Amino acid sequence: MTNDNILQRSGLIAKCSYALLLLLALSSCVPDTVCRLEMDVRLKVVMQGDSVSERGQTIRYSSFDCISVVPVDYDSLVYNNSTNISSLLLPLKDDTTLTQYLLTYRGKTDTLTILHTNEMNFIDMACGCVCYHTIDSISYTTHWMDEVELINQQVVRQPMDNLKIHLHGIK
Repeated sequence: MTNDNILQRSGLIAKCSYALLLLLALSSCVPDTVCRLEMDVRLKVVMQGDSVSERGQTIRYSSFDCISVVPVDYDSLVYNNSTNISSLLLPLKDDTTLTQYLLTYRGKTDTLTILHTNEMNFIDMACGCVCYHTIDSISYTTHWMDEVELINQQVVRQPMDNLKIHLHGIK
């Protein structure tokens, strides 16, 4: 083998090694979208309603047909006249233990108050920490909500039903 062939092969090996190192480095990075998905912790609220038809049959509802949700102490909309929603996914505050929402349904507004504890949990080096919540208690007004049932106290990354809003006599 000539010196030129040896130099060509060593150059090719160096290029392949560099490409392999670059591929390994890039594969170890976690895209920002993955971290955002893994960091999304939301309170899941579902609805159960019923009404009696003219024929005396009970009709069950399991979705909100027109709901708006606004946080009490900052100016933003979480849901704005949203229709056909089977559940609400609401963020809880990381920096305090009280979160409140105004829920407007069919022209009536109720306040939902959630008292919770917060706990930081380490995900990994790329994504950092996420705040999990434990619901201590809930309170609510009853302009349109008949009852709010606490189903699961733990609010974590994998959304599961936390609260169920019961409505009776929907027309």
